Amino acid sequence: YYEVLLHLFGAKLEAQDDSNLLALFQKLVLLTPGFLPISEIEEPIFGIPHAPNACLQFLRYLRSKGDTVHARKVYRTVIFESSLGNIFNEFDEDMMVTFVEEAVALEQDSSGKKADKRNALVRLLEEASKLFEDTELGRKYQERLREVKLAG
Repeated sequence: YYEVLLHLFGAKLEAQDDSNLLALFQKLVLLTPGFLPISEIEEPIFGIPHAPNACLQFLRYLRSKGDTVHARKVYRTVIFESSLGNIFNEFDEDMMVTFVEEAVALEQDSSGKKADKRNALVRLLEEASKLFEDTELGRKYQERLREVKLAG
């Protein structure tokens, strides 16, 4: 079921079929912790080999459409509201860094009040520094966090 869900998710992304994509994403979020360790589909039919990649591709897809509201929902679910950030980081740190950077870019590029953008960036960078705690990457996120707070 889980592998079929990844294929379906990939097919809908490839076809740019928005119907039920958010519901499929939520199912992936709920099911992924039960299918640990994360394994990679050897020959993914629609380019989604595992859940971390599905989340990254969905975030990118929503950003490309200018759907900031749902893109925020995706990154907040992965980073703040579930254990997926830690799970994905253990599986593929580089992919998790890319995911965080996509979320940071989303907030930097978003329209809206400067204070709201700043608050979103602060929260995101705080969580990123915790996610990569005790690493050089974590220190870099802490430095970026200080810069955002000072610029505020």
